[in-house]
Amino acid sequence: MRLLIVSLLSAFSLTVQSRPRLTAKRSPIICQETFGAPEASHESTHPIVGTAGNDLRSYSTIPLSGFLFGILCAQRGDPASASEWIGKAIAIDAQNAAYRFNFGKALLQLKRPRDACAALERATALDGGYAEAYNELGLARMDLGDLQAAASAFRKTLLLRSSYWEAFNNLGLALHRQGRNEEAGENLRRALELEPRSASVLSNLGLVSRAQGRAVEAVEFYRAALTSSPREPTVLTNLGNALIDLSRYEEAIACFREATAIAPGDANAYCNWGAAYLRAERFQEAAGKFSDALA
Repeated sequence: MRLLIVSLLSAFSLTVQSRPRLTAKRSPIICQETFGAPEASHESTHPIVGTAGNDLRSYSTIPLSGFLFGILCAQRGDPASASEWIGKAIAIDAQNAAYRFNFGKALLQLKRPRDACAALERATALDGGYAEAYNELGLARMDLGDLQAAASAFRKTLLLRSSYWEAFNNLGLALHRQGRNEEAGENLRRALELEPRSASVLSNLGLVSRAQGRAVEAVEFYRAALTSSPREPTVLTNLGNALIDLSRYEEAIACFREATAIAPGDANAYCNWGAAYLRAERFQEAAGKFSDALA
């Protein structure tokens, strides 16, 4: 069932890189390239209808109302309640692909990728043209480490919608994780053509360039990403890592310092900061940052 989207969903966001959201576009996040796998981006425009401001709990026996209340829970940062209410909607209307899709997204946010896969596979079985569901299914499969199956889902997304830049980005990430960096770069460049200012795509191109030994090029991509998203700590960390490769330790340290000022609990940034001190033979300071990473 395809319904009409309203402003109710426009504010929802999660954050793969980077790293998931339910029914509206979220700002992508990029995980650090050295100590974490790069995350994918999410995009969903599969429509739903509703009226903002209604107390949908009064109508929870109506599946659409329960579903929309679940979306409200997701917008408020409560994926557990979101999955509960959307699950109630599914119990009443088990053949609704949009319900299954959003249920899968909530489960993915709850770090239950296996259950998310089951929900998203059901969504695609109910609606074989549901591009967003195939994209999200690919993300769930990536979380399970099944990179070939993830790539297959992203390719299916692109067969359904060739302008889906997030799917090109996600396919590039899946290929990068398999070490297929030439193919990864091709898909990421296609994503960049469609969305030239995407910080996630630019940063992921930096991941690929660094993996291919082109640290100078990687630095350029990371700086371009920061032009689009200046306060993205994971991009700052990725930039710092590339600067370490170039023995530009003071610049790298400045990147890690800024990243941890934005995200004080970012263990990857502290660990990489320690690595920069270690490479610069500042051993006592390195030990302090490694200790911060473990705190």
